[in-house]
Order: sequence, then C-alpha cells, then structure tokens
Amino acid sequence: MLTVLAAFSSLWSEAVERLSLTLRDSYGHLEITGLREIGHGLDARVYRGESASLGPVAVRVPHARWLNNGRETQLDTRLQLRQDFELSRHRRAHGLPVPEVFAAHTSGTGVDFTIAQYVESDDSELPDREFGRLIRAIHEIPAPPFDLVCMESRDGADQVLAERIGDRLKNLAAVTELGVGFPDIGSLTPAALAGYGDPGSSTPPTPPTPLTPRQAVYGLDTTVMISHVFLDGAPDPAKARHYMSERRACAAG
Repeated sequence: MLTVLAAFSSLWSEAVERLSLTLRDSYGHLEITGLREIGHGLDARVYRGESASLGPVAVRVPHARWLNNGRETQLDTRLQLRQDFELSRHRRAHGLPVPEVFAAHTSGTGVDFTIAQYVESDDSELPDREFGRLIRAIHEIPAPPFDLVCMESRDGADQVLAERIGDRLKNLAAVTELGVGFPDIGSLTPAALAGYGDPGSSTPPTPPTPLTPRQAVYGLDTTVMISHVFLDGAPDPAKARHYMSERRACAAG
C-alpha cells in the first residue's frame, strides 16, 4: 500500500513540475509561482498560485485528456475546458458573478489547463431567495454565440439524450441493484421561487405544473448523471439511494 501511495505521489509531483514548466515557458509574463493543490473533483484538480500581476489565481487541470466513465464515454476534456473558459467569459460579460478567466492552454502535447481569478470561499450558504435570483439572471442572458460540446453530434437533441440515458442506465445497472428509477434532482423552494420572480424580472414565478414528456426526459438525463456521481465519482450511499429511488413512480408513468 505504501508503495502504491508513493507511486501516486511521484506521478503528481511530476504533473505539478510539468505544469510549472509550461506556466514558466508559455505564461512567464504572469509570473505564477507557489503552486499548491487546493482541491479536486470528478474531472480535474485545482491548484492555487500567486501571480505578480494578477494576484492569487486558480489553475484547473483535467485528470486526463480523455474522460471515460459511467457518466461520459470518450469525452475530450480539452474541448470541455475550452467550453468552460468561453462560458465563463460569456457569463461575466453579461454581469453574472463569476471569476475572471485569464487564459486557456489547450494545444500541443503538454498538460491542458485554465488560469482564472482565485476567489476565497467563506463557506457560507447562498440564501434560497438569492439562489432564485441567480437562476433567473442566468436564464435571462443571451445564449452563447458558439456551439457547446454536447452539440457536436450530428444527431438531434432527442437522439443524443436517448443514447446517453441508455448508456448511463446500463452502467448504473452494472454497479447497483436499485433498478432504473427516476431520482429526484431537487426542486426550488418557495423562497427560491420568490427570488426568481422578484421585481425587475419580466415574469412572476408560476406554480409547479406536471412535467411534459420532454421535461421528464431532460430531468431523467440529469438525475441519472447525479446518481452516477454519488455511486461512483464521489460515493455517498445515502444520497445514491435517495437519487435512485425518489420519484420512481414518475419514471414508470
């Protein structure tokens, strides 16, 4: 076990060294130093560094060029990284509170990464009303003027969703005996709905209505993905059971 841990430690030390060299050679004008890992998720690791001209920055590095797991099959993380970079610029240009992004390094054979403003977390929770306002603000900005990664398929959205849901459900069946359900992805609380319809919005909040077949498919696509997260990517048995079993009747209907 110690040998395995030592091997992983060596690999990540080499990865940080390669990242540091690329930052020095290609972004030397930013003078980014003192890299240290501050977190990692399902698809990437994030490092904090100090830039003489920008201040503290966050450098996001995908775990691998190609992502292949129960949620995604052969997803090119280079394309995903570029998309995230452009979406951040798009949202910030329309006044949404997102960190500023400075560079996207997604070419050549070296490590891919983005450089963004580092924002310290105060670990506070976003009040439901403020959450509703934020969701409304996102909905009101124009659609981005570029194709998204999920739009690269020549098939229509319905075909893409049908194939993706089918593949993900097969993968779920391989790791759980919970069966195919319709896990709950959560709902907006009354306070969040009130925030969504605060003065200044073009329309007031509307009461919940039964899902259309298309809405149900979109919800199923999202909830199957979330089930994968809690079963495999970031294991949490209690949440996995909840997301796999809640609203099972809705899927059956």
